[in-house]
Amino acid sequence: MKDNRNNVFYSPEGNPEVWDKKPEGYFTEEEWKAAHPDPAPEPPSPEELKAQRITEIISRLGEIDKASIRPLRTIAKGTEDGVAADKIVDDRLKLAELEDEAVLLRTEYKEIGGE
Repeated sequence: MKDNRNNVFYSPEGNPEVWDKKPEGYFTEEEWKAAHPDPAPEPPSPEELKAQRITEIISRLGEIDKASIRPLRTIAKGTEDGVAADKIVDDRLKLAELEDEAVLLRTEYKEIGGE
């Protein structure tokens, strides 16, 4: 039995057909795809962009909360155990940076209609 899978040609209307040899006016798969590329994807709508940004903000706020745990623990424990003051200062600066970022993200979230 002859394998005809390699003998598929596209009619001018785009119908795939099996032939022993390429008929005149027909195209190979590569020729058809080159002449008829897939349309470019639709750009996201403003609503989709907004939803995506809201998801990104919520995700980053969660990351900020997680990143805040260790410095908070060090500060809380350090004040009891006499951890070096410079370590506590570094952790307080880190928390301030994280909170500044979180404030900006929460503001943006409210401005774009997050609830």
